[in-house]
Amino acid sequence: MNYVTGNHDIAGTCLQGTINASYDRLVETFGEPVRFTPEQTDGKVQVEWAMKFTDGTLATIYDWKEEKTASAVTEWHVGGHTEHALYNVIDEVV
Repeated sequence: MNYVTGNHDIAGTCLQGTINASYDRLVETFGEPVRFTPEQTDGKVQVEWAMKFTDGTLATIYDWKEEKTASAVTEWHVGGHTEHALYNVIDEVV
């Protein structure tokens, strides 16, 4: 494991790219996500994972403005401060 999931300070992260993965694959890799009510995120995000990699990179994975249930989503947004967030997530998921 090259990361720690949890409640990290992800302020200032932004979209770095997308990945294609099933919800089940993300749960298998990163554990259960944080679940949001529509009021918490204006309905823009249902679930999110936040992690800090051993190289210090912060990353988030989330379902941005999806109409499908989270378990049916296959294209996920990856956020971070740099594109290394995307690369680190891809390395773990693939």
